[in-house]
Amino acid sequence: MTLFPAATAALIVPLVLWRLYMRVRRMIGRQESRLWRHWCAAVMMPLLLASLGWLALPYDAALGGWAAGVTGGVMLGLWGLRLTRFETTTEGWFYTPNTRIGIALSALLIARIAYRAAVLYETGGLPGGAQAMPGTPPHVAIIHLIVTNPITLGIISLRLGYAAAFGMGLVRWRLTEKRAAKNGAAQPDA
Repeated sequence: MTLFPAATAALIVPLVLWRLYMRVRRMIGRQESRLWRHWCAAVMMPLLLASLGWLALPYDAALGGWAAGVTGGVMLGLWGLRLTRFETTTEGWFYTPNTRIGIALSALLIARIAYRAAVLYETGGLPGGAQAMPGTPPHVAIIHLIVTNPITLGIISLRLGYAAAFGMGLVRWRLTEKRAAKNGAAQPDA
């Protein structure tokens, strides 16, 4: 018996594809700025990164992948903020992130997920995870595989580090705009 029966895959695959599509859509093109969403990214992404780093502590190679991903993601997020076009209009606040960075990060994450899914399909289960941890629920085994694999953890950390830095930058921009609007022109509805 495999860990992922066809019925489970039929439910999970469309959900994963939909979430990936939504991620890509948010990273490309003009976006309406929603302060609550920026705060969520600024708070939740560092918490997720810290959790992944804590889980990776016993695995030196994975911890190195995590550290490289976080560092690269934060640097890429700061660079992405410099390339982002910010707009304050009467309709609200808008920003247009750099399309190339959004496509590159999305393609890298999608390629890694596709590769890991192909490995799961080819082996009929979780390679090493199922045998190394008998009786372990599949979601725990998957988390174990993510946290112990330096490449997978590095790519996920790269994406989360980018989102954290970019989210913090967007919060800073919005708070600066609010202060400027308070001192000068009328501000659009948030």
